[in-house]
Amino acid sequence: MYSERREFDLAMSHYQLAVARNPTYVEALCYIGVIYKNSGELRLSIEYYERALRANPNFSIAQSNLSIAMTDMGTAVKNEGRLEEGISYYKRALHHHSRYPAAWYNLGQNNNTERRLAVWRASESVSSINATCFKLSAHHASRSVCNLCPCRRRVR
Repeated sequence: MYSERREFDLAMSHYQLAVARNPTYVEALCYIGVIYKNSGELRLSIEYYERALRANPNFSIAQSNLSIAMTDMGTAVKNEGRLEEGISYYKRALHHHSRYPAAWYNLGQNNNTERRLAVWRASESVSSINATCFKLSAHHASRSVCNLCPCRRRVR
């Protein structure tokens, strides 16, 4: 009722009172998670969704909400440069809701980012090799026999 009127502080105090009286009240635990998620407190949101699922592992609303919060958390840590941690959150999200499209999408985006980084790192290596080859070819062009580098080859 208070949530519907957007009186979130009042709603939170009532939900917390309900949980204090009944620690396995899954709906109240889940609503607390919703309020935390909507206020940007993803870690607390995840904590309350997990508590709801410990009380009732089949509570589908908590499963879906946990997947959403974990996907958002994965994106937040990915944007901070922590790709592996982001992937972990996306996989955990899919554990609770195996068909959640945003988790699949973001998991794929992270994998693409990792591939792009690997290609970039490889191209950096190739660039340094090409620079070395260029220097050696200039070196070889100035000599009839290369005595300075390991190739000891006859040039020209």
